Amino acid sequence: MIILLIKNTEIMEIQYLSDEQGRHTAVQIPIDEWNKLTEENEVFRNFEKNNSSQKRPSDFRGAISKNTAEKLIQYATQARVEWDRDIS
Repeated sequence: MIILLIKNTEIMEIQYLSDEQGRHTAVQIPIDEWNKLTEENEVFRNFEKNNSSQKRPSDFRGAISKNTAEKLIQYATQARVEWDRDIS
């Protein structure tokens, strides 16, 4: 664990995450510290807002038309028939 001084008055505990070779790959800070940073600094608030608007896979549920879905089902059904046929 590393102690980092912020603005010469605040103390923040941070941890480094390292790869197999011992190179630092990330820094982890306690969530309470992150919340303080986002409250006090507009740059961090904007960063958090931008990341929270990222799409999740569930956001795309139902994103194809019924016609396209039927074509996909028909294609998958045909592919299964081809798998089951005797090729000997």
